[in-house]
Amino acid sequence: MRQSTPTKMGSKPARPVAPVVNVVPDYPSKKRDSSEKTPADIAAAEVKELLGRITKGEDVSTSDLQTSLERVLCILSPEPATESGESSLSDRAMSDDLKVIKDHEVREWLETTFTKRESVYNRPPITGNKKFKRAATLVMYGKYLNKLYQDISPQSYVPSEIGEYLKRHIDLWDFNIFKLEEMANPNQLRYVAFELFRRHELIRKFEIPYHCLDAFLVAIESGYKHHDNPYHNSTHASDVVQTLHYFLTQLDIYEWFSPLEVMASLLAAVVHDVEHTGTTNNFHVQSGSEFALLYNDRSVLENHHLYYAFKHLSKDEYNILKKLSKDDYRTLRGLVIDMVLATDMSGHFEQLKSLKSLLPHQPDSSSPLERSKVLCAMLHSADISHPSKPWDIHKVWTSRLVNEFFRQGDLEKELDRQCSPLCDRNTTVVPESQVGFIDIIVLPTFEIFADLVGSLQNALSGSDTDKVPSKNWPWSGTLQSNKLSWKEQCTNLKGNEEENGTKKKTVETVKKEIRGN
Repeated sequence: MRQSTPTKMGSKPARPVAPVVNVVPDYPSKKRDSSEKTPADIAAAEVKELLGRITKGEDVSTSDLQTSLERVLCILSPEPATESGESSLSDRAMSDDLKVIKDHEVREWLETTFTKRESVYNRPPITGNKKFKRAATLVMYGKYLNKLYQDISPQSYVPSEIGEYLKRHIDLWDFNIFKLEEMANPNQLRYVAFELFRRHELIRKFEIPYHCLDAFLVAIESGYKHHDNPYHNSTHASDVVQTLHYFLTQLDIYEWFSPLEVMASLLAAVVHDVEHTGTTNNFHVQSGSEFALLYNDRSVLENHHLYYAFKHLSKDEYNILKKLSKDDYRTLRGLVIDMVLATDMSGHFEQLKSLKSLLPHQPDSSSPLERSKVLCAMLHSADISHPSKPWDIHKVWTSRLVNEFFRQGDLEKELDRQCSPLCDRNTTVVPESQVGFIDIIVLPTFEIFADLVGSLQNALSGSDTDKVPSKNWPWSGTLQSNKLSWKEQCTNLKGNEEENGTKKKTVETVKKEIRGN
């Protein structure tokens, strides 16, 4: 039992104080049926339903969003007060809706914040601090609505002009990545990857929040800018992602891959060169760099690309894989690791030998190892594909690549070291280097890749034959024409092998350096 406070002799006992409770006053208006839904109830239910669909990764139309937000705004946005100072009809309607809110302080805050009328409660004047808190609440609510719109509308993440360009051109072999770079720089990778995740329905299938995917892509693109490379930058990554998308969708082999493998391949393409230093693995090993020490001289850069990517994926704000099961995550991570490590050029010839072992027989779709080999071949082919693109595109890539090589050569000279192959700007002849690169690296790769694609097509069509159909692949003509263009330049340079007293390298010398690099 509660004890009363003692009183002084001769004084009157203190009046007992009633406990403070939140009492909802009786209103003279008509009683509302408990089952009757108010406009606020309807709006809240609609927003809740939309949020549920977003959480599940379902597509939500902008018309549904507009309808729900308009209903919310009808409740939260009052009409201005009349000249006489009386509240408007919408204010009075909102007051009726607020009667169902039991907490009088919450009800009063809603009335005083979202209507022009004065509160029915006689409270002290609002202090500056409380005004600030209410303004901050409104700002936060505005941000919430903006985030809600972004989560419902993927188009809000890609500017309309860029979205239209991607819609028209992203399925083409001659996709001009430099036009996109001009339009979207410095966000070309962000927009290309976001559009492809959406187009392949990976966002819906794996319940990836739009804002999370966007944040991850922004973080990865930022990593590509750390060393300001002429070649190994986010434009190169965007080009590889688009080329891999072409391999998946335009060669009649898409059905051979599971959605998880599609996501793994696109993710690997996005991150395959992130935070590249603009120098080769051999440079790191020979110089004993921190990366070489960290990764034990083995695929130094490729291991770092993977570390950078999965380090970000481990953070909640970037984790686009959070809805995967443990088994699916392990499978995807293994595939991404295999694919990125396969871009290490030191393993190029061994990789071609491994692919030849799959042919002419059809790859075993039930073998995880063979499925991984196919995906690795796709990314590796996309990574070195620029000589198979139209001349105007290939020529720009060549200029950027040799510029990056020459920067490494200049650094090696500063360190009083011998220049790596093709990195000495005073002795390397660009046309001859490209003839050697196409002959030794690119042509054999695409010949085997074409056979591999043909085998996959046979498997999907149910054909029992192991014979690969002869086709006019989109890269065949451009590879040969680009090679001829470089040979013509070599011919024009012939007879000038010694220029300014410096002997230039022959094609055969370049080929030997490529084999040994």
